[in-house]
Amino acid sequence: MTTKRKISHGSAAAASVVLGAVVGLLTNVITDDRNVWIAAALGAAVVLMAAIEVRRAMRPAEDTGREQISIVQRVRRLSGKVIGVRRTGMKDADVRVRQRLGQVEKDAEVVGYEQRSEDKP
Repeated sequence: MTTKRKISHGSAAAASVVLGAVVGLLTNVITDDRNVWIAAALGAAVVLMAAIEVRRAMRPAEDTGREQISIVQRVRRLSGKVIGVRRTGMKDADVRVRQRLGQVEKDAEVVGYEQRSEDKP
């Protein structure tokens, strides 16, 4: 991870905290003094804070240096067994499995992630 990215994440977090304090302060002020300008400032602060939080939530995950495994499965009709990922060994990786299934028969089996340390690759 670069220093620039760390500063960017830290700046967004700091801005969110400061805006949270501003929203709290303006909420207290507006309860005592019903003023259109204070209400507008409160609304703007809330919208800005929401925008910062949405942007922070949509950022890609930190680069962990680990292997990234992503599996997408689509099955119309399942009568046996489907496994998204079967891992052997203890290698560290980030795994994401998305499965979309149509009709699943009575004795069918759906496994998203299975790790077996005793198997040989």
